[in-house]
Amino acid sequence: MSKTIIDRILAIQKLEGITKNAFEASIGKSSGYLKLMSNNGGNPGVDVLLKLIEVYPKYSVDWILSGKGTPEKEIASASNSMVEEGGLIYGKDPFKEVLLDYLKDTDIKLAIIDILKK
Repeated sequence: MSKTIIDRILAIQKLEGITKNAFEASIGKSSGYLKLMSNNGGNPGVDVLLKLIEVYPKYSVDWILSGKGTPEKEIASASNSMVEEGGLIYGKDPFKEVLLDYLKDTDIKLAIIDILKK
């Protein structure tokens, strides 16, 4: 199991089969960012996590943040993944919903802040 958030982010890079430079660029970071974070024991900011979730939606937010479960999220049924609003039907973003649910819980929000400060 990947021990840190950075370890899990590096695992995603390997699972995607792309270079670290290309992966870092895809999440809006410069070359060497992940190595620096890994060497210094740092954690990514919320902006990086949100970009990661946006660019690589198949990976589980729960796994990225905590290491629990499996890297790839379970596929939601079609009826659970569609939203109708104002006469338009579109797909929900389950990662965003899970992250927002996490952030509604004060204890989890404080735990994430503590993790990101380390």
